Formats: sequence, structure tokens, C-alpha cells
Amino acid sequence: MWYAVNLLFEGVHQGQPASENLWEERLVLFQADSEEAACRQGESFGQAEEHEYDSATGEHVRWQFRRIERAFPIESLVLGNKTELFSRFLRAGEVESMSTSFQVTPT
Repeated sequence: MWYAVNLLFEGVHQGQPASENLWEERLVLFQADSEEAACRQGESFGQAEEHEYDSATGEHVRWQFRRIERAFPIESLVLGNKTELFSRFLRAGEVESMSTSFQVTPT
């Protein structure tokens, strides 16, 4: 079975309060026999994706895998055009939050 696994990463900047860190959400497709197995694959993938670099402004940035938010089974046996990979119900406040753009300001 296929699973869309929702992974969360945090961009940690030296000297910056954690409340100002940028987060990344990724949905990654895994084939596994169970949700637990898909999450294990997601954990390994997330850890392997961690990296760090010095930004254009000279800040040291470290992207760290934080957690699997959830895994979603994909009901279709065959992936193809119009295959639904993910859906969820949202409250109005969640939609508003997702619809609000943000700007990253250099420090």
C-alpha cells in the first residue's frame, strides 16, 4: 500500500529565538505494508534530509527533522492521473493561517 507521510523540519538559525524559526512541511510518498512501516521509512528519510549551510547573510542555518506529523493511506492501488494523495478537513482559522503569506526578514 502507498502512504503519504507528512514530515516536519525546522530551520534553526544561530542566535535567533526558536519562535522565529521557519518550518517546512513535506508530504512524501512511501510504499509500505503498514502505517507504522511507512512512518519508519519517513523517519529514516527525514533524518537523512537534515543539512546545514551558511546563508547569503552569513547566518549558519541547520535544517533539522523534527517529527512525522501523520501518515495518510492512499486508497488507490494504482497511482496515476487524478489519484487523490491527500485530503483533510480544516477549520476556518486553519484556512486563514494557511492563506496568510509571510516574509522572511534577514537579521
